[in-house]
Amino acid sequence: MSVTDLKNELKVEEKIIFGSDRTVKELLLGNIKKVFLTNDCSEKTKEVIENYSKLNNTEMVVLDKTKDELREIIKKPFVTSIISVVK
Repeated sequence: MSVTDLKNELKVEEKIIFGSDRTVKELLLGNIKKVFLTNDCSEKTKEVIENYSKLNNTEMVVLDKTKDELREIIKKPFVTSIISVVK
């Protein structure tokens, strides 16, 4: 999955979640369609997201970008390692 695909996904989707806490909560509820992780996301966080994604058959994509690069792509004033698309 490329950055272009992420940008397209962000343009099309109405509801986007940033961060691991809300992503985990929504994954447990089965409300997430796709999760994007940066390549410098912590291993523990990646493992948790991966496990919950498998339980709900949610697509998980690891980007070849860092948190700082992702911040520039999404044009937000904060860094995040996880972006989730709500169903």
